[in-house]
Amino acid sequence: MFISLKSDPSRAVIDTTPLLILVSDWIDRERALDSATRALRREQTRSALVFVARCMEGIYHASESPAGLEIIFSIEMLCEFLQSASLRAYDSNVGHDWRHHGADEVTWTNHHNFTSKSLVHLRLSEDRWCPNEVASLSLQFPGSGLYFISNLERPGAAKDHSKCTEFKCFAYQLVNSTYKTQHTPEGCICRFVHDDADKVRQILYSGDFPVISYLETGGKEVLNVVDAGSVQEYVAISHVWSDGLGNLQANALPGCQIRRLRNLSAAALKYAGVSTKTPPFFWVDTICCPPEDGEAQDIAISRMRETYEKATCVLVLDSWLLPQTMAGHSGADILVRIACSGWNRRL
Repeated sequence: MFISLKSDPSRAVIDTTPLLILVSDWIDRERALDSATRALRREQTRSALVFVARCMEGIYHASESPAGLEIIFSIEMLCEFLQSASLRAYDSNVGHDWRHHGADEVTWTNHHNFTSKSLVHLRLSEDRWCPNEVASLSLQFPGSGLYFISNLERPGAAKDHSKCTEFKCFAYQLVNSTYKTQHTPEGCICRFVHDDADKVRQILYSGDFPVISYLETGGKEVLNVVDAGSVQEYVAISHVWSDGLGNLQANALPGCQIRRLRNLSAAALKYAGVSTKTPPFFWVDTICCPPEDGEAQDIAISRMRETYEKATCVLVLDSWLLPQTMAGHSGADILVRIACSGWNRRL
């Protein structure tokens, strides 16, 4: 049943497609059992998965693996699939959450067994993923998710992660003395647009937080700073400072970047179903959070959760997604659609 000759009549391969039907039927049968029998079967299934998990752990820790990494990984993915089916069959946390490992728990590839000998670990390392990213991903995704990620183009491929460890990424650390705010496109030399720093502090001290809109009137570029409580809709923008959208010296950004943020915010509000005839309001820490250490900065940071929660939508400017295209949509368009999907309400 699991042997196929479809791709090459002269070469038999294992095909797990029939497993979907078999497991679906098995789940239905297990759910139909009486409670006592189901409890017994649940423990039997759990014991079997724990046994296999311990065997796989022993294989990983052996000095020489007796089987190819591809075979080991395929066994782990099969067990991950069966564990997921067990959860559905018994409505119980068979093996507990895969993100937490204990003596009697079942994990597959991503956590305790996720060593330098893992196929997925090797794939990510060879593609020069940051060790800190790999460590973080291994705690967030099961083995199947990690394998999917290992087939993607690595984000931030231009970054040098050779000095990074699983505990810290040095590639995204800022060096104050050399940090430069970036223009868009590269090579632009437009002037910086500053906000009213005193008004930003005044709003923060009053118990609110500032949002801004960008106006071009009479040949002048103006950042209009108001308290968030006075506007009905605004966009909160999240970004990574190492991508060049920060400013360590002042609440200011190049005019080209401000226009870009305004246009992205307008698009985000449009997708969110908000129609406005005036320039959109948005929040970005570079403008709305005082750069100097002090009480005003502390207040702004303490209100960041509230800032994102109250936003109509949250726009995450990911430097990897922005240049991508999907089904004819630009990366910026994709990010705007994601921003309006409602996830910001789940902070």
